[in-house]
Amino acid sequence: MNRFNHLVEKQKGFAFVEVLVAFALLSIVMGFVFQNTARSTRLLQISERVVAASVYAQSQLDRVLAQNKFENGEHLLSGDERYRTVLSVSAVTSLMQAGRYADGRFWKLRLNIYERNAASNAPPLFTVEQLVHFYDRAPQ
Repeated sequence: MNRFNHLVEKQKGFAFVEVLVAFALLSIVMGFVFQNTARSTRLLQISERVVAASVYAQSQLDRVLAQNKFENGEHLLSGDERYRTVLSVSAVTSLMQAGRYADGRFWKLRLNIYERNAASNAPPLFTVEQLVHFYDRAPQ
């Protein structure tokens, strides 16, 4: 048995190649972790901006509906320092011509919320659309 002792020596520690491979795998995994962390942080910031814009859009829509006066076209609404608000109003005549709703007026409202410093061709941060029906006389 003594002549095979040099082949069965007990290994103490890891070989340099094993450590190198372990560090390479660890660096690849950590790269994915850091990349996903950065991406999720960006998505969180975007979602916070969209939620704030949706709350602002709802308050602007409530304010427009309370005025109860609509004119066809696009209107730039006064807003706060963070957003630029564009209201698009169009009369919907197809429902009134059907005869069923002859005693009222229909308006399609679209509220586009943009960031104040966004480029003019940038997509809106948030959009709200609503169909509004006003009676010319009290419904029966």
